[in-house]
Amino acid sequence: AVRRIFVPENRLEDAQKALIQAIAQTTIGNPENEKVRMGPLAGQTQRLEVRAQVTKLLASSQLVYGALDSVKLLEGDADKVRMLNIAQGSIEECRYYLILATDLNYGECQKLAILLEEVSRILDAYAKAILTPES
Repeated sequence: AVRRIFVPENRLEDAQKALIQAIAQTTIGNPENEKVRMGPLAGQTQRLEVRAQVTKLLASSQLVYGALDSVKLLEGDADKVRMLNIAQGSIEECRYYLILATDLNYGECQKLAILLEEVSRILDAYAKAILTPES
């Protein structure tokens, strides 16, 4: 990813136009779609971190393309995608706690592990339904 671009002042406008044109062609959405070049942010924490860092940059610069509050996705709904990412993280956290509970002999966790796998499969199916364009 490009972090900085140094441009002579007399070429700034041309450089901005070229960057805007290139960024406008960057498709964001379901990474399983071959037309997508950038997936969504992984969750609310990452979204807040990106917003905070961009806000710092805006103290000494200006936004020339897009907006902090909205992103156009090729497929899917941004809020639903974020929710699904958070839910997947919660499932992974539950898996970890089941392993820990088993290792500490807190009880039989096999039934819970089976239910967790079922929830994970349902969530994956839901994600595919949201992110796949209707035929």
